[in-house]
Amino acid sequence: MQSPQFPAGQNGAQIPPAGYPGMAQAAQNQAQMSQMGQAAQMQQQMTMAQHQHQQQLQMQHMQQMQLQQQHQQQLQVKAQQAQAQAQAQAQAQQAQAQHHYQMQMHHQKMMMARMQQHQYPAQGQGYAPNGYSLPMQYPQGSMPQQSYHPHHHYPSPQYPSTGYPMG
Repeated sequence: MQSPQFPAGQNGAQIPPAGYPGMAQAAQNQAQMSQMGQAAQMQQQMTMAQHQHQQQLQMQHMQQMQLQQQHQQQLQVKAQQAQAQAQAQAQAQQAQAQHHYQMQMHHQKMMMARMQQHQYPAQGQGYAPNGYSLPMQYPQGSMPQQSYHPHHHYPSPQYPSTGYPMG
């Protein structure tokens, strides 16, 4: 009877001289283990040295990072200052433009009021320009609202900008 583990014939030559096939493998394994043990010791020594070196590198890296951060902060501060300056300038220009516009509008209003006054010579008597003797009457509180600006010289309330005296 042939055992299925050791078939006779061609395969018989593969049987190791020690008597069973696992022995050579075991010897190989042992050799590998001792090599691995040495390698592990060397690796430990290496890692200690590497670890120290890595720590030094990390320290240097940290210092560099701090320097970069400081530099970045300085740049940010400069940028913020520049931005604030630009904003202030823009606001000043806007205020000037607004004031200029208000002055122009005021000038226009004044011119219009003068034109109306010149158009109707009869305004002193309180008559309408069409010749009918109907005094213009404003019920109390129904005067058209005007936006008020303290620096402008508005027509007096007795003669509103329509050119007629109040009833």
